[in-house]
Amino acid sequence: MYNPEKSNISAATMRRFLETPSTASVLEVPGIGKKSAEILKVEGIINIEDLLKQKNMFDDFFQYLKLKLKGVNRHRIFYALDEYEKEDESLLGENSNPSLIEDLKDADKRCLIS
Repeated sequence: MYNPEKSNISAATMRRFLETPSTASVLEVPGIGKKSAEILKVEGIINIEDLLKQKNMFDDFFQYLKLKLKGVNRHRIFYALDEYEKEDESLLGENSNPSLIEDLKDADKRCLIS
């Protein structure tokens, strides 16, 4: 079972991770090393975005990590991804600036029309 108290990620590491684009390698996720990245690559998971999609597909993503990745701190990985999603939601979610979202939608429409 996931326990955030077992995640032990420094503030500096988390800050760096939260600034990482979702298209970056899974190696950027705290807790994932080269061996884990190779295992995930076999599953078609190459970047952070792929890993987040996988996380949202499973009811028990922590159990998925437990089955796939042996000998790693799964709490650390899960916590990092959870925080990454929260950060993403705060940038583009319900709490964000509504006028900014509307401006972005309008810009998208203009791009499609052109």
